[in-house]
Amino acid sequence: MEVTRTFDLIDWSCEVYSREVMFGGKQDKEWITYSTEAVRELTDLFSYGLLSLGYRKGDHIATITPNKAEWNIVDHGLAQAGIIHVPIYPTIGSEEYAFILEHSEAKAVIVGNKQIYNKVGPIAEKIGTLKDIFTFDPVDGIRTINEIIEEGRKVRDAWKEELRKIKESIRPSDMATIIYTSGTTGNSKGVMLSHHNLVTNAIATSTAHEFGLGYKALSFLPLCHVYERMMNYHFQYKGTSIY
Repeated sequence: MEVTRTFDLIDWSCEVYSREVMFGGKQDKEWITYSTEAVRELTDLFSYGLLSLGYRKGDHIATITPNKAEWNIVDHGLAQAGIIHVPIYPTIGSEEYAFILEHSEAKAVIVGNKQIYNKVGPIAEKIGTLKDIFTFDPVDGIRTINEIIEEGRKVRDAWKEELRKIKESIRPSDMATIIYTSGTTGNSKGVMLSHHNLVTNAIATSTAHEFGLGYKALSFLPLCHVYERMMNYHFQYKGTSIY
């Protein structure tokens, strides 16, 4: 098979480099890992859940979180549903959050934890396009990505064919993400990148080293930055387990 869109890396991983650990991360000091097949299932369920909640191809959804294995399930789940992923640094201030969320016309934001929610929550009602806040880690009264996945499990049969059609409609030249610059000369600038932009870099650099299936990579640079984002796809393409 050929990898031309970011979410093609899921089928590539399952069919070419099937492995027990595609992604791993720590939760409460315990390692939680996801196999290639688990990632495929959870990604599909996340997409079904979003579609059931009313999100559609072309919508923009932001994430604000430290690196997490589950970020990848969200990233691929957004991409294959044709939803534009807007990843935002978790360390910036409320004023910049407000600017980026409004400028990107985000319809939802998924925050990493209670600390980030406490910064984003108070400004959310001022963002005209924003209708939902979700979280990765549990926060009282806020729906988590696991609840979106469980919603997807309930409505799987109703949305399976629609998701297949959306995936088939997505071209490599279609926009996959908007990544905001550091804003050293004023407000951050939103950079629109296509699937092709990201995937061709990941594949072009794949011959730079021999570390593939059976090897482990540690992802610690921010996944909201284009370099780590590309390297994340690079290691998925190589069959490397990412922690």
